[in-house]
Amino acid sequence: MALSHRLVSLQSPRYHQFYFFALLLIPAALAIWFAMVGQPNFEGPDGDNGSYNRLMNDSPICTRHCDHGDHQEQAVVQPVATSEPTPDVIVQPTSNRNANLRAGPGTEYPIVGQVIAGQVLQLVGKSPGSQWYRLESGQWIAAFLVDNAPDLPFYTGLTTNASSPSNSQPQSSQPTANRSANLRAGPGYSYRIIGHARNGQPLQLVAKNVDGRWLRLDSGAWIAAFLVDNAPDLPAVTGTGG
Repeated sequence: MALSHRLVSLQSPRYHQFYFFALLLIPAALAIWFAMVGQPNFEGPDGDNGSYNRLMNDSPICTRHCDHGDHQEQAVVQPVATSEPTPDVIVQPTSNRNANLRAGPGTEYPIVGQVIAGQVLQLVGKSPGSQWYRLESGQWIAAFLVDNAPDLPFYTGLTTNASSPSNSQPQSSQPTANRSANLRAGPGYSYRIIGHARNGQPLQLVAKNVDGRWLRLDSGAWIAAFLVDNAPDLPAVTGTGG
């Protein structure tokens, strides 16, 4: 009877109310206990928060604990930028002004081209006196007209280059007047002036007077011998040769 009476009491509504309130109080009591005691301590034996901190310290993202509360601030480690090596700047020879190019290393050679200021030059050699530079095209430019010229070998083909028909100067033994001169009607200053010869003018000589001080042209005019260069050996004539 006592057991059946106890079973009846467990099924009563009052018992169900007590059991319901007990289930509600247990979680509340645990929450109050954690609030008073604090969160569990995860420190390891070395006092560095155990394997958790060691794991976080090995991570590329570092975590700092602030002094106020449990707020955490994350700092991302940025990779260090490395500077790339600067390539060497190649300085090329250039003309420092507008300039003439010549067929050989000298102003006596004909002009065969021009360059403008700042133009890049392909130099391959220099003259024995280093006053002229030879371009890859075979033309020459004065050294003072070039900036950033490299150390170049001496050009050894000057003799062949200078003796070529396009570069050689006319070599002639033809008689010429060495200055402006008067032409006279006979071999002497007493004869009247009948013409003139300019400096460097070629002369067609055919004879000379007896003492050789006057030379006769094929036109019949006479010129003083000291006014003529490259006079050949001429036959002597008497009088005016007319």
